[in-house]
Amino acid sequence: VRTESTFARGRVEKLERASQRMPARIGHLISDWVDNFAGKIHEIFSDMVPELPTFSILMPVHDPTLRDLVRAVESVQKQVWPGVELCIVDDASADADVLKFLESTYKQSGVQHRRLLESLGTTGATNAALELASGEFVVFLDHDDELMGHALSSVAETIRENPEADFIYSDHDIVGA
Repeated sequence: VRTESTFARGRVEKLERASQRMPARIGHLISDWVDNFAGKIHEIFSDMVPELPTFSILMPVHDPTLRDLVRAVESVQKQVWPGVELCIVDDASADADVLKFLESTYKQSGVQHRRLLESLGTTGATNAALELASGEFVVFLDHDDELMGHALSSVAETIRENPEADFIYSDHDIVGA
């Protein structure tokens, strides 16, 4: 089952894109509104969390650029959907800035982690992240990818509409560097 855009998702995406094209002050106002809206949705859903699907986001990490890693982690933190955990496995990264950022990320609630002393490659690190997962569903996210704030809400909607589905594919957009 492939997730398709919903009306709400499309509106949020348009606002996010528009905020990037506007003067910085106005763009930040729109971004702040989207972030605030996401927080309100989180509050509404927080009482229903036991009834809602939970997601474990599996993120293997091996020496990404710090900028990409920060964006990937922040995109998980900005999810509107409340039942989310981030499972990070560092695949023997050597970059000191990456390691420092990961150490600070590990202290946050909802983050499971493991550091491999010897690289197992993407597959091995992803399997190690799967061992940390406690969510009902798993989501794969590379260390240089970002999720839109409503991404897991869209997946949850697809799960609700297709309870018999064993696998849900969600496509991606490539955004300029």
